[in-house]
Amino acid sequence: LPTVLKKSQETLAQQLENVVTQMRLYLDNTATQSILLKPVSRKLYRVMEDMKKQISENANGDDDPSSSSSSELLDILNNLETIVKTTVSSSNSSNRAAVPTVSAPPTTEATTVAPTTETTSADQNVAPPPTTEAT
Repeated sequence: LPTVLKKSQETLAQQLENVVTQMRLYLDNTATQSILLKPVSRKLYRVMEDMKKQISENANGDDDPSSSSSSELLDILNNLETIVKTTVSSSNSSNRAAVPTVSAPPTTEATTVAPTTETTSADQNVAPPPTTEAT
């Protein structure tokens, strides 16, 4: 189990960084990134908490000298949690610094523009409509 968790730790760190990098490419808004990452990080935390609970229960129920193994497993799980926290938080904080904030332009009252009655050169080449004399 320790080797599996260590391998998971390495893989998870690489995959999370890859996901965050891809999100930065396509999503400028850090709030959107955070919203998308929250369910993933919650699920990972939940799984790690369940594993910690199982390890603690097994370590308390057994009286063999493998308690160092359970403490090693708990350390690995704590490292996994740290990786998830730092990756998710770095995704939000680094992107905030990279994206400049743009303030909204000042609002102005709408003004009505009257249509112009100027004639253009195209209007001058058009023959006037025929006039009829009324008698």
